[in-house]
Amino acid sequence: MGFVRSCVREGGMERDAITGDGWLANPNLVISATDADAVLSAATIAGGIAQFTTLSADRTITSDTAAAILAALPQMEDGDTYPFMVSNIDATNKVTLAGGVGVTASGNLDVLTLTSRFFLIRRTSSTLVDLVGC
Repeated sequence: MGFVRSCVREGGMERDAITGDGWLANPNLVISATDADAVLSAATIAGGIAQFTTLSADRTITSDTAAAILAALPQMEDGDTYPFMVSNIDATNKVTLAGGVGVTASGNLDVLTLTSRFFLIRRTSSTLVDLVGC
């Protein structure tokens, strides 16, 4: 489902959720057995967790385009963030994320062997997003 502006209670009053309210989600695990450099689809990002299983070498996974990501997360406004996780259960090779067209990648983008890493998609404008490795 992706980004949906949830409603939260604060001080007895309801309001729309904003950045910083926490991860209000029920993530979907998408398992990838792809053993090649690939594109991480907007649908997989919106799902919440991408898991890579068997890799014969280090792989670069490039995000979908900013336009596709924003289409998958239509309720995002400038400054909003959406968390997702990349899991690498391969025992030998790492996964490195890269930004697609309109996506600026920064932070720690490597997912080492047998680890997981959180990433944030941050909408910076109606056409651009940041991909931040945490």
